[in-house]
Amino acid sequence: MEYLEEFINYLKLKNFSQKTITGYRNKINSFSNWQNIKESDVLKEDIESYKDHLEKKNYTCHSVSSYLYGIREYFKYLEKKQYVFLNPFNQYLIPKCYKSLPKDILSINEMNRLLSFIDLSRKTGIRNRALVELLYSTAIRNDECVNLKVTDIELSSGYVRIAEGKGRKERLVPLGNKAIYYLKLYLKNRTVTNPDELQLFLNKYNKGLGGQMINNIVSGYGEALKKQVTTHTLRRSAITHMLLNGASPLFVQRIAGHENITSLRPYIRVSIPEIKEMHNKKHPREKCV
Repeated sequence: MEYLEEFINYLKLKNFSQKTITGYRNKINSFSNWQNIKESDVLKEDIESYKDHLEKKNYTCHSVSSYLYGIREYFKYLEKKQYVFLNPFNQYLIPKCYKSLPKDILSINEMNRLLSFIDLSRKTGIRNRALVELLYSTAIRNDECVNLKVTDIELSSGYVRIAEGKGRKERLVPLGNKAIYYLKLYLKNRTVTNPDELQLFLNKYNKGLGGQMINNIVSGYGEALKKQVTTHTLRRSAITHMLLNGASPLFVQRIAGHENITSLRPYIRVSIPEIKEMHNKKHPREKCV
C-alpha cells in the first residue's frame, strides 16, 4: 500500500497508542497481501470479496468487522488527502455484529466471594486486594492498570487519573471507598528500592507488574470460584453492576472510557424482572400508591 507509512505517521501525530497503530498496520497489510492492488483501483466489490475471504478463514463476525473498520479508516484518510477519487467504503456498509451479554460476568455475590479469597496476612495479599478493588471500582482496562503510576492516584480527592487509555486521552475516574482504603494500606506497605520506579503495582523484586502477571493474579482467585476470571471479566462485571444499580449509561460510558455509548448496548440488555424492579423503584407514579 503506497500511502501506508504516511497514514501511520498521521496516527502517531494524533497520539494513538502503539497497540492501536500496530493493529491498523496489520489489518491494512492483510488486505494488501490478499490482493496486490493499488488504493485507487479498489472497488466496493473488492471489499465484499475480502470480507468473504475472511469468513472462509473462520474469522468471527467481530474480527471481520474489526479488519474492515481498520481498512475503512485508511481509505477515509486517502479520500481526505485526495489520493483516491473514489472511496469504496462510501458505497459499502460494514455488517453489524450484535453482541450478547458476556457469559463471564460475575454476580455481585461472586465478586464479594472472590475478594474474600485474598489473604491479607501477606504483603502480596494486601497488594492483590488493592489491585482487584481498583479494577472492580474503576472498570479500567488491563493496559491502563499496567500504566498507572503512584502519582496518578489522588486518594484525598478520591480519583485515579487514566493517562494512557484508548487514543491516549486522559480521564478522571472516581475511586470507591473500599478501593481507597486498600490502596492506602498497600501504599503504606509498598517498599521501593529504586526511587525512579513509579509504577503503582510492583512485584516482589520491586519491578512493575506486567499485564500478564496482573491477569494471572486475578485468574488465580477466579479458580477458587471455579470460574475463568480475567481483568476484563472484572471490567465487564463492574459496568454491568453499575447499570443494574441504576447508574446513567452516560456516567458509565465516561468511567469506562468508551468513545460511544453504543458500546454499552450489550450490558443494557437486562432481564425482564430487573426492568420491572427498576421501574418500581424509579417511576414517579410507583411512589404515589
